[in-house]
Amino acid sequence: MKCYLWLVWLKVAALVFEMLQTLGIGYYHQSFFEDGRIELVLDFGNITTILLMLLIVYLLKAARDYEAENQEFV
Repeated sequence: MKCYLWLVWLKVAALVFEMLQTLGIGYYHQSFFEDGRIELVLDFGNITTILLMLLIVYLLKAARDYEAENQEFV
């Protein structure tokens, strides 16, 4: 569970890093060429993957809570 949560955070960090890298390169390019344009592309696949991973984390936490509750009855 803990490792999967780290995987989600790494995926989010990679998405943010990609956006910051695009912005940084765009501003650097604009300092040399005035006709440059910055475009941030948000890939729908990455956003969907992050949302599905968050759903799985929620389900794993709920399953862990149910398991702990069932252990109390035994």
